[in-house]
Amino acid sequence: MPAYIVKHVPDADWYVSWSTIVDGPTAWGDRAELAEYLTLADGPTAAADQRFDRADANGSSSFDPFYRWDCGDLIVYTKPDGKGGGPWWLKRADIREFCERFERSEPVKDLLTKIKEGT
Repeated sequence: MPAYIVKHVPDADWYVSWSTIVDGPTAWGDRAELAEYLTLADGPTAAADQRFDRADANGSSSFDPFYRWDCGDLIVYTKPDGKGGGPWWLKRADIREFCERFERSEPVKDLLTKIKEGT
């Protein structure tokens, strides 16, 4: 599945696989955990060191300027109940909290801002 490796803050050993299909997180964890998951799910190239190194340096593994450090908000299509309904803005600094709450089936609505048409 096409996805970028994204970091929420520069100095944390925590990464998220951000799907370009569903516009949202599909897996997360520290570098070793996410690399293991990506290798099993998508093969060894998905977890290449170069992808993680780009995420460390730029905020995202993308070669293009998608979700780099200067991108404060990410678009997510996950409704607070987990069933779609976006688009929503999610602040980069809240990505980890969003994923961890989502994993625990806790509300995430307070972390999301609905994108208004025409913006």
